[in-house]
Amino acid sequence: MDMMAISSLSSYVKQAGLRAKVDLKKQSGTLQSHTDPTAMPARKTVEASMYQQQIDDERENKDGDSGKLEQIMNKVYAGKKLTVEEREYLKAKDPESYQRLQSIESDQKSYERELKRCRTKEEAQRLKMQHLNSALSRVKSVENNANIPKERKLIIVRMEQMHMEKIDKTLKAFVRSGKYDKLPTEAEEAEAEKEVKEAREAEQAVGTGKADERAAEAPDGKEAGEAQEAPKAAEEKSGVETPEERKTRQARQRAAFAPAWGGEEPEAPVIDVEA
Repeated sequence: MDMMAISSLSSYVKQAGLRAKVDLKKQSGTLQSHTDPTAMPARKTVEASMYQQQIDDERENKDGDSGKLEQIMNKVYAGKKLTVEEREYLKAKDPESYQRLQSIESDQKSYERELKRCRTKEEAQRLKMQHLNSALSRVKSVENNANIPKERKLIIVRMEQMHMEKIDKTLKAFVRSGKYDKLPTEAEEAEAEKEVKEAREAEQAVGTGKADERAAEAPDGKEAGEAQEAPKAAEEKSGVETPEERKTRQARQRAAFAPAWGGEEPEAPVIDVEA
């Protein structure tokens, strides 16, 4: 179910990017129908293209850095890390994209921290979907906003697509590291909590002598024998940790030791309990 939802989200964002590109080409006149009677003759189209190229060349010469901003944005779309110089250039030339990049980076760091604090497999999956849906919501709000220029829409959609791909890669890396497999499922967590509760009740029964009272009050025969063995069974159970309990306990230890700040967390001191 999750994989289908993720695939659907990714497909929607890619289609949004394609729609933005087509709209932009229509606006600039570079996309024309062969059957459109109002389309410019080939000669005029070439002349217009040459004139536009001349304008672009003059703009690039004036700027002094031909295509530098485009190169930087291509790195952003590819999810690559910008140098300090590139970040400063982007901040000066396109502050809106720079601010959005900062927001995406902040959300990515937040996602990585929260992922390390997940205590079950289902929680990790829900967290991923939560961040993917947030990115998708931003794409939809931009796509449906008539006040945003088509050029800007394309930039935003491509940046959010990069963001969603990084989120997906982050969970895949988390799985490859083995940390995901160490998390219990919610069913295992519930079973562990049930076992702990029963063990505590057994300890209390032994401590207060209720188990002995039940043994004394039990009828003769097989049931009496089982009742007499209850205190011993309770003591043995209280010292045994089930696989579900162990996985749940260790997952909670790792979550507790995950730092609230960014960066790689120190290894949580996982405490082993001998059976």
